[in-house]
Amino acid sequence: MDYKAFGGTVAGLGEVLDAVEAELLDIGVVVSVFEPSDLAVHNFNYHVPFSVPDAPVNAEILDQIYFEKHPWLRDDYEERFNQKLLGTFVVENYNFFSTKPIEKVTDLKGLKVGAACTNLLWLEGTGAVGVESPIPDAYTCLQTGVYDVSLQPSASVIKTNIFEVADYFVQVDFGTILCGGPTINLDIFNSLPEEVQQVIVEVGREYTMVQAKMAQEDYEKQMKVLEDSGINMTVFPHEEKEKWTQMLPNYPMKFAEEMDKLGYKGTELIVDYLEMVEEAGYMLPRKWHLE
Repeated sequence: MDYKAFGGTVAGLGEVLDAVEAELLDIGVVVSVFEPSDLAVHNFNYHVPFSVPDAPVNAEILDQIYFEKHPWLRDDYEERFNQKLLGTFVVENYNFFSTKPIEKVTDLKGLKVGAACTNLLWLEGTGAVGVESPIPDAYTCLQTGVYDVSLQPSASVIKTNIFEVADYFVQVDFGTILCGGPTINLDIFNSLPEEVQQVIVEVGREYTMVQAKMAQEDYEKQMKVLEDSGINMTVFPHEEKEKWTQMLPNYPMKFAEEMDKLGYKGTELIVDYLEMVEEAGYMLPRKWHLE
């Protein structure tokens, strides 16, 4: 019997990894942030705030990480979850939407900031109060005062018309973030003719950059929508990011050490990523890997 399913009817967020492993799906897009335990090492990008705001640039770095410098990351999918990682995908740049002006890091003190759980790490030491919140809730939460600031992927939240309830957009450039990638069940893959396998592998690699370019184009399109809305738009100063990062624990290297203890090459991974970010022309507000 042939059967097709669409729109998450077979597996929702946080279920795709298991569904592909169990052959409920032949191919699926695994969202690693919804697999915080099983895919902890693959969420390293969340532990490097203020990195790369440009999606294609970050995607190129991540492609080199997964397919050239650290192939053990792909092996991890195969050995533990019986699936082959075909590519990666990123979510667009994170910024602030606020009901109050934010010009320096001290302005965050006492403000309630809504964000996904993992992103709340970026607020530690600032005096801000983190409120766990998904994108669909941002509009109502800002409107009703549940929180003062929304920290979300910008293009996604602009589509909710958040500019109707936020007075300020602050371009902080927390960065674009690795969120997972498409995988195929390894038994299914191995059962296919070699020429079909080759096509799947090639298309998977192509997916990485196609998705990143689409994400960047959408981000730029939504920025134009934001400009036309009349919202107050400012850029958060680099020197304030430097002050901010000094308030934070050394999250990148702390994460690296935790992964080392689990048997991964965590330190090599984080150091390589940070060095590649700098080589791509981005000035890190803190030299995490040199401390």
